[in-house]
Amino acid sequence: MSESGCVTAVPGGQPLPVASAIGSGEHFPRRRHRDRNIRSDVVSRRQASNDSRGRQNTLSGRPDGGSMDAVDLSGARITVVGINYAPEPTGSAPYVTALARALADGGAHVHVVTGLPHYPQWRVDDPRYANGDFWQEWDGSVQVTRCRHWVPPQSSMKDRARMEASFFRRALQVLRGERPDLVIASVPVLGALAAPLAAYRRRVPVAAIIQDLTANAATQTGTVGGRLGAVIRAGEYSLYRRCARIGVINEEFRRVLEQGGVPVDKVDLTTNFAHITPVRASVSEARARLGWDPDAFLVVHTGNMGSKQGLETVVDAARLAEQRASTVQFVFVGDGNQRQVLGQRAAGVANAQFVPPLSDADYPYALAAADVLLLNELPSAITMSLPSKLTSYTAAGRPVLAATDSVSITAAFLAEQRLGEVVAGGDPQALLDAAEHLQHDEVRRHELASASRRVYTTLYGREAAEDRYRRFAGTALAGSRSRASSSEVDDSPALRSEAG
Repeated sequence: MSESGCVTAVPGGQPLPVASAIGSGEHFPRRRHRDRNIRSDVVSRRQASNDSRGRQNTLSGRPDGGSMDAVDLSGARITVVGINYAPEPTGSAPYVTALARALADGGAHVHVVTGLPHYPQWRVDDPRYANGDFWQEWDGSVQVTRCRHWVPPQSSMKDRARMEASFFRRALQVLRGERPDLVIASVPVLGALAAPLAAYRRRVPVAAIIQDLTANAATQTGTVGGRLGAVIRAGEYSLYRRCARIGVINEEFRRVLEQGGVPVDKVDLTTNFAHITPVRASVSEARARLGWDPDAFLVVHTGNMGSKQGLETVVDAARLAEQRASTVQFVFVGDGNQRQVLGQRAAGVANAQFVPPLSDADYPYALAAADVLLLNELPSAITMSLPSKLTSYTAAGRPVLAATDSVSITAAFLAEQRLGEVVAGGDPQALLDAAEHLQHDEVRRHELASASRRVYTTLYGREAAEDRYRRFAGTALAGSRSRASSSEVDDSPALRSEAG
């Protein structure tokens, strides 16, 4: 799931069975040799997967998204590349997982090339990955190949570059052993996009679904300076321009990409979805289950605790609340590479509470236990991402309080959807003032809760998102086949004779 800080609630979120591990130093076998052994297994696994869902695969219709008919991907060989995948509970992993499963449900033979489970704790805890460089697994009918890569202990540009490079090298090794009909890469890890572009050099169409804009994230969080950020941005947008198709999670991303020279006619909207099931529990019932304070006014932040969240501001707001003898408490649920730093900053602050990642059973209760759900961003985080935690927040139907820059992508989205109370990012007093105002304004909280439910119902439905994924793949495949047909016509003997 998205910025949840808990074990994924997506079906099959448990660790995937490791079918085989290829030892360190061995060469990855070329996939054309493996296909003879796994083709019948893929078919049987897909049938078992569909049967277990209790529904038939009857997808058919136009791939261009022009009608309500579903997209038929039968027989298409699609490789999905992204460093994050189930069972990771937060960030892009739930969406990459849902993408792969949706394509498989559409009839495609899906192969996922991914990394080791390491996020958001930024370490590999599963002992199954202690030895080896590659692992073969199955997620229903989806074949999963995991590649060993460097996991940075902190969020520095040097460490991030090392992680990207190590995943790029291993993913490239896998990709060179196969020839799919389409590759879909998940960004913000640019290595996931660079690997297929390098492996196939336009022989296979490569599409990308962008969750975060990498260069913008690096510069707007202060990870890199302007000059290096410009270099990264030039490289990033060069990769996007080479893509057959691009999916974005928000319309504002389309505008930013256009400014970077990416043709907007190949950009599709692939909005994320809510992947938790809301619980029917009152605030008091949810707090009783979790052992949380029944009387405090709880402002709850869930998910990743990284640089771009700017949660130092929230800790400082909690300190102000303690000084005011306020009953507002700020609760931090989850993990991340800034968790230890934030804990040290909050030492001795009674109005700040840290909760480790919760199970998929308990996480919805954490949302239900909140009086207000908090979205917090660095003031400089203007055009880098739209926090995926919004999907879970709206599913819970709770009021949303957002601390972000007034011209950010997040602020624009919230204004467009008439969702949430927005205050300036980086201002602890403004954040606390807004929380206390909501504490004493029950009518406004009710309005905000209704807005959350409306957005969840109209925008973040899972089935609609899965259909968007299939249409996105269908459009990329159709465009590739159209270009291939045109190339064959242009290269025909008759045309060459006429040209001569």
